[in-house]
Amino acid sequence: MSRPFRKRRAEQGFSLMEVLVSMAILGITFTSLFSLISTSLKNIDRIQDREKMIRLSQMKMNELTLNANLGNDQPGLSGKFDDKFSWQATIETVNSSEETTPSPTYVLARIRLLISWSHLLQENQYSLETLTWVPVR
Repeated sequence: MSRPFRKRRAEQGFSLMEVLVSMAILGITFTSLFSLISTSLKNIDRIQDREKMIRLSQMKMNELTLNANLGNDQPGLSGKFDDKFSWQATIETVNSSEETTPSPTYVLARIRLLISWSHLLQENQYSLETLTWVPVR
């Protein structure tokens, strides 16, 4: 007598309440998963922008240093890399306390490079600085 009862219970399937609870659990799980993925993608985008900015600023600093070492005139000391990043540079001589020859051929100069960009309605800046020898004109 107990065998037919077990067979009928197995054929009935899941109740509506069991299906609703499992759907709620799946919904919460997928919502959490998509939120984590979205946050990760935003972080990846932010990191890629930072890496791009660092590469661009290092290339610009190398260009400025090379032109200063060669004694080339620096046309404009500001500009834009693209729509997002802009830069501004200053080149100034540094007075050293050491005694030099009466007419030195090279002087010490400080090159400062400031990179600016906006991210999430916030203005960000990155600064590079180096010292180099430049010929006296």
